[in-house]
Amino acid sequence: MNTKRKRSGHLWQGRFKSILVDRDSYLLELSRYLHLNPVRAGMVGHPGEYSHSSYRYFVSDTSDDVSSPQVILEMLSQEHVAARKKYQDFVEKTIGKELENPFDTVYAGLVMGRESFVRSTLDRLSNEQLQDEEIPWRRKLQCSISERQVVASVLHHFQLDEEDLPKPSGLFARKWAIYLLKHYAGTTSREAGEVLGGMSCSAVAKSYQRFAKKVGSDPDLQKEIENIWLGMSHVQV
Repeated sequence: MNTKRKRSGHLWQGRFKSILVDRDSYLLELSRYLHLNPVRAGMVGHPGEYSHSSYRYFVSDTSDDVSSPQVILEMLSQEHVAARKKYQDFVEKTIGKELENPFDTVYAGLVMGRESFVRSTLDRLSNEQLQDEEIPWRRKLQCSISERQVVASVLHHFQLDEEDLPKPSGLFARKWAIYLLKHYAGTTSREAGEVLGGMSCSAVAKSYQRFAKKVGSDPDLQKEIENIWLGMSHVQV
């Protein structure tokens, strides 16, 4: 293909990407948006005309070995014929209209859904997973918030200056910053250590492990930390 097209590089660009989607309406909206992609691109006038789409398997009684429309159709009706008709109406009534891109609501490139769904998803990730810097999707948890922004928010919360961080008076602020950086922003121990004035990876990891246990047993502390993060984050609800 490269020789024929006079191009170079990988034939398939980029790895397969997936996101976790909240079933509550988000999945339905996402399905419609994807099925209308060929129409928006001007490739066809109707989603059923695009030969590489699964749309026809959603709106008719035909099937293949790849598509699994049942999960989405059952969100509309438990009766198959009625579900297919409702889905067809749901999709086709918006042909020619401008739809909001549901991918704009994806949090950290990984999760799409309500704020509570995003929170619960992040909470289900174990401490060990968040510390494993070799996991490919770990970096996907990073959002547009910089490490400096996290530290600045923690300092503001404790009414401290940056030069106070290495001091005994900055001990609690360091613990909070480490937890936020690693648990929510996906920052590595090395990166967190650098932004906190040169702490070693092992010191950061130990601090995080101890403080994570404390947060897990103290709902008030957990809520307070979450409020700091939500004040910085761009979670779409």
